[in-house]
Amino acid sequence: MTVSQAIQSLIETIEAQDRDLSHERELAAYVIKSLPLYLSAKRLDLWENTVCDVLCEVIEDEDKASGFDLALWSIFEFGRFNLYTQFDKEKTSELYLDVKEKLKEIGYDLTNDIHNVDNW
Repeated sequence: MTVSQAIQSLIETIEAQDRDLSHERELAAYVIKSLPLYLSAKRLDLWENTVCDVLCEVIEDEDKASGFDLALWSIFEFGRFNLYTQFDKEKTSELYLDVKEKLKEIGYDLTNDIHNVDNW
């Protein structure tokens, strides 16, 4: 499993459980899931900036941030951990488990998530 695959899987899981999303939230989810495209283009900086453009303002006002917004932000934070450094398998695995726990706390059902963090 790659980080990109984990991100896509987590977002698809929460999208399936939050069907009535605004266009802004759909856009934020789409951009975060598009990490592999930015990776192929060697423009991870642009991915990070684009996600912040569509999500950072919402996250800064926690009173307006929905559970979906907080879930997206957690997934994004996980995704950008290794952007500019050498891949850290141990810390990435720890962060992935932390994200899953955060999503569960928000109220998402991750029982179907079968990713094995030992295979990064």
